[in-house]
Amino acid sequence: MKLLNRYLSQIGRLLPAKDKDDTIAELKSLLLENYDVLLDQGLSETDAMYKAIQDYGSPRDVANKYKNERPLLSKEIEPLVFLIMKIVSITLPGSLVLVTMIEFLTSGNNGNTMDLLLTIAYSIPSIITTLLSTLAFIYLVFIIIDHKLSLKFQLPERKFDPSYLPMIPSDAYKVSRFEIIFNMIGAILFLYLFNLEPGLIAITFEGTSERLLNANFERILPILNVSVFISIGYNIAFMVKGARTRVTASIEFFQTILAGIILILLGSGNIFNSVLIEGYQIEFVPTIFKVVSIIGAVVTFIGAVVKYIKILISTNED
Repeated sequence: MKLLNRYLSQIGRLLPAKDKDDTIAELKSLLLENYDVLLDQGLSETDAMYKAIQDYGSPRDVANKYKNERPLLSKEIEPLVFLIMKIVSITLPGSLVLVTMIEFLTSGNNGNTMDLLLTIAYSIPSIITTLLSTLAFIYLVFIIIDHKLSLKFQLPERKFDPSYLPMIPSDAYKVSRFEIIFNMIGAILFLYLFNLEPGLIAITFEGTSERLLNANFERILPILNVSVFISIGYNIAFMVKGARTRVTASIEFFQTILAGIILILLGSGNIFNSVLIEGYQIEFVPTIFKVVSIIGAVVTFIGAVVKYIKILISTNED
């Protein structure tokens, strides 16, 4: 039945939310009827379920049969469109990153590897915007071709193989799109504020703009940057896969532990500008920050360990 659940899960992702539950229930009933017939014909339980699903067709084809409205793209042209969009989704971001690297290296910039990584990180929003715009344009062009020019394309048919259906992620492996977007925006904002425009984190004292953080923070900043880059990396992987994997979850765990260590370093590193602390007589701020940082680090360690243990003892449905 696990294979059936994987099949129904993929169909459900392609159905309108309004009638999704009723449609899935109906499909399950029909598939189980076919399954029982195949069992009576002498097939094993595994083979009977496999054949019942295969005979019913791919999740996209099944979902299209249950949609009342005319699809924007016909069945004949849809496979070609999605193939092109997949190719563009892989090649375009890579090309833009390569162009960014070439521009950085040929601009006479004497920056180090960290400067290059920061430049690439700052280009991520524009790369995502360009990719989404390109995909939307491709989709629109093929809609016009399909509806107005009556041109038809069809890729060679490939028989649907249920064994390649994606696993259903357990709760421990699930990750929301909101979480990914929030983490990416936060990471890029951090890199911008503390690397590209560090002067923005400043307070005016006696008519002079003084940076809030001192040279001790600058010494910790490279470790912070590494942690943020790791975060960007596994969040991109989450976005591509749609869920955590054992590998990305392990990377996330070690990055979270690193973040806890960084909190301890920040709390004990005397990172605030002494001119501001003494000038405004707020000597209590570093003490409070130290206590909060240590408590935050402990909570981070515990949370990371608990979350990772759940992932280790949890398995995707297969």
